[in-house]
Amino acid sequence: LGKAPTKRRVIMMIPDPIIHHHYIDTTTTTRYWGDIDGRRLDFNRNEDRFEACKWYIDGIRAKFAEGNYEHIDLAGFYWLRETIAQPKDTAYSYYLTRSDILLPLLADYLHSLNYTFNWIPYHDARGIPEWRKFGFDQVYMQLNCYWRPEIGVDNACEMITRNGTSIEFEFEATILADKPESD
Repeated sequence: LGKAPTKRRVIMMIPDPIIHHHYIDTTTTTRYWGDIDGRRLDFNRNEDRFEACKWYIDGIRAKFAEGNYEHIDLAGFYWLRETIAQPKDTAYSYYLTRSDILLPLLADYLHSLNYTFNWIPYHDARGIPEWRKFGFDQVYMQLNCYWRPEIGVDNACEMITRNGTSIEFEFEATILADKPESD
């Protein structure tokens, strides 16, 4: 490829601090993660979930700073969960995630450090139309047409345009073996 004209920008994921130890079982503990500054975190508290995410982000930042990398820069972070349940989504585990509370806090923190905040939801995931209110800078919606052809590329692209997101493609290696000239 030759010498890169600039450093490559790296985006690291942020794992979702699941409220319950076994995320769907509300009878399991919410105090399973560990301590920060000698205080045991309880993921039933949004503040503690935020503290755990900050700890993770700061750890990644420290590793990048220690690395003194010549060819890459840490440019931002992306939210791993592909859907964002909100209070109106009572049929879907809102009370197991409460992401709508956590995400704006993370966005503010990342923006204060001059990092981008990104998201890669699946096709038609909860939260896509409201992505801006969560503080994301960029959203890459998955087409999902490879696994679910009934969605249709036109339909997926229409949704992307309507919501002001970008496109993310996912495929598996077998797609290359399906047609002789595909290599």
